[in-house]
Amino acid sequence: MLKELAEDKKSLEKAQQESAELEAEIGEKDRLTAVVTVEKASAVIQVLQEQINRIGDDSLVKALLETEAKTCRNLVSDLCNKHDIPKPDLDHSQMESQVHDIKENSDAASQPLKSSDDEIFQKQTEDYEKLLDKLSELEGRLEAVVQVEDFDEADRLQQEITKLQDVIEQTKSGQV
Repeated sequence: MLKELAEDKKSLEKAQQESAELEAEIGEKDRLTAVVTVEKASAVIQVLQEQINRIGDDSLVKALLETEAKTCRNLVSDLCNKHDIPKPDLDHSQMESQVHDIKENSDAASQPLKSSDDEIFQKQTEDYEKLLDKLSELEGRLEAVVQVEDFDEADRLQQEITKLQDVIEQTKSGQV
């Protein structure tokens, strides 16, 4: 009887250890899912903000978009707090110098210069393509660091990608 109790105790301890390991694994998977959701929600926030900026004076549509953006921000905040994830930087101030350079190119292109309109358009297109190439490179690096589970680097890269996407959208808007 004592032998059975000892075996039962060992079985119980083993089951508790396995349970703890499973809970840790589930927690990590929940955190990874939260990180992906935060990244996607951040991208949605950017898209919504761009649409809000383009909408103009249509107050109903603008209010709906603002409400959706606020909902996404709340989701991001809740997930970041719950899973101890660094909050994404939705302020793109670090890329301002690139935006300024791109805007200067756009402003210069709108003024009459010695070069033809085709040359100006080609230069803007090349700048835009360079930004897209950089974005593609960063996204590839992000995938690689996620695969090796370097989540701090993944967070940093995601913030850089988000900022670059904003620059690309501003460039795109400037070309229209």
